Amino acid sequence: MERPRAGAVWKTVIELADRLGAGMLLPDGTFVCREEMRTHLPEGLERGAVFLPGITLASCESAAGPFTHPLT
Repeated sequence: MERPRAGAVWKTVIELADRLGAGMLLPDGTFVCREEMRTHLPEGLERGAVFLPGITLASCESAAGPFTHPLT
């Protein structure tokens, strides 16, 4: 059995979060979510959150910096 690379795992997690409309807590502690979730977050959580138009690898990396490379 071959272990998946970190990049493959991140891509799967990011795709699922986008499909589900879920937010993600990134390894650096940044909480990213879609803009439309802003009004649904518990009080105080929105202060540290990064709101994105969509949850993609590129948008998550732009919010938190590059993930461990290569993510291919």
